Amino acid sequence: MINNLNTWNELFKVRVNLAVITTTLAGYILATGSLSYDVIIPTLGYLIVAFGGAALNHWQERDTDALMDRTKNRPIPAGKISPLIVLLSSILMMTIGEFIMFVSSNMTAVLCGILSILWYNVIYTPMKRKTIFSVIPGAIMGAIPPIVGWTIAGGYPFAPEIITFAIFIFFWQIPHFWLVTMIYDLQYEKAGLPSITQYLKPKEICRLIYIWILATAMCPLFMTFYGSMQQITLVCIIASGVWITYIERKLLNNIETNFNYRQSFREVNLYALSIVLFLTLDKVFYLG
Repeated sequence: MINNLNTWNELFKVRVNLAVITTTLAGYILATGSLSYDVIIPTLGYLIVAFGGAALNHWQERDTDALMDRTKNRPIPAGKISPLIVLLSSILMMTIGEFIMFVSSNMTAVLCGILSILWYNVIYTPMKRKTIFSVIPGAIMGAIPPIVGWTIAGGYPFAPEIITFAIFIFFWQIPHFWLVTMIYDLQYEKAGLPSITQYLKPKEICRLIYIWILATAMCPLFMTFYGSMQQITLVCIIASGVWITYIERKLLNNIETNFNYRQSFREVNLYALSIVLFLTLDKVFYLG
């Protein structure tokens, strides 16, 4: 029983998708200034959609997963479950999730949910096999969930405030993805997947990562142009930006083969989480 639960937990990428739902709820809070019972059912529907998309991704990448040490023990390549069951389950989950969103939310949110699946499974996943620039559609994919949350609240999907927040999520994911690539670069090459490490030296990649971190730290400041922001929130955002750009200076001096990319990965993610927290709390206290 436990093994079965672990299998489905991995297929649905539960931990990753809980992070996705966190930004979805952040989008809702940015629109309303609070959390209400109205958000529970449509967000649950979107979570089920995300579970279905994750399972479909496992099915799509089952061949390359078998070639990488990091992924060879995933359910399909490890023989824990048949590819057909995964495919049918993914279709069922996405259908159920979209239906829940349809009956509990609005058509804009439903369409955004469909867009996120199409972008993830039809555009991003196939591109990973072909080009190092798949990081761009991958980052766009990560920027969609907060827009879903915003539209669940009835917001206009192209409102400047949520687009600015989505751009922040987009910028953060570029260094996020590249740090993952640096951690597992040899495994990507073994699986025959294109990697930025095949074109640039580690020192050059680290400089690019740092530039994207600088850009990420600038993004939240632009949210001050759209709506009011409490002074303490602005101070926290600036302080967090100074912190992440200061501690990641080590990327500019990377001349070692044993550079701790995992530590930078954790620090960049902690920074992003703190910004999401500061912005949502600001809305709760300002609008709530």
